[in-house]
Amino acid sequence: MRATRAALAGLLAAVAWATGACGSVAAGGTAVPVIHPTPAADPFSSAIIMTRSWASAEASIAGLTVIDGREHAINGEGYLGLDEGLGSVAWSTADGLVIELVNERAVFASTGAGWARQPGRLTDTSCLVDPLRGLAEAPETIVLDPADGLRRYRVRLPLTAESVGCSGMSVLRTAQILAWPGLAGSVDVTGWVDPNHRLVRIDRELTANAPGHSATAAITTRLENFGIMLDLESPPSASVTSLP
Repeated sequence: MRATRAALAGLLAAVAWATGACGSVAAGGTAVPVIHPTPAADPFSSAIIMTRSWASAEASIAGLTVIDGREHAINGEGYLGLDEGLGSVAWSTADGLVIELVNERAVFASTGAGWARQPGRLTDTSCLVDPLRGLAEAPETIVLDPADGLRRYRVRLPLTAESVGCSGMSVLRTAQILAWPGLAGSVDVTGWVDPNHRLVRIDRELTANAPGHSATAAITTRLENFGIMLDLESPPSASVTSLP
């Protein structure tokens, strides 16, 4: 997966050169994070706030979805803007490699030759660049036993377009699942918190069942190198094709 990260870095470097993007960088090429005081909250909510305050991180994402016996695996390496739910990720599936850039303007995708501007902001993978999405709204937090020196917490989310899509299901599969008559299930999310109160791993496990149907999903996002400098500038307009 280092090769895909290198490919992503190369493409983003080219975009940065073409757009003249620049930024303030601390020694070693790391952006200086702005850490806001964490308000009083339960430990998991505080970890979500603290993680977003670091603004950015490198991410490794691995997932497997199964719907009515059909499997689909996806892996990603990239850089996330944790404060705004933006980022750039190189996605690898059985269909090949796709670079996805999600910034404030739009969602762009590239297979290596030019960029395609996606209609709207929802794609099969755009939700995955924001691994913290929806977690703050969970009604209850369960404290789990620590593991590997990390504190662990679990929340349960109902089946919604957001929770299903953020578990790795495509837009089409999400719509199919939510349309099943008699649907039952949930998404369990386990957050792993380091001594600096940052979420360094997020596991989402989906279970959905209906008469004659079943679906599962397991996707793990690992975060490291918090506070890195990010460049999420849009590609040069000459290299972009807008999809209908």
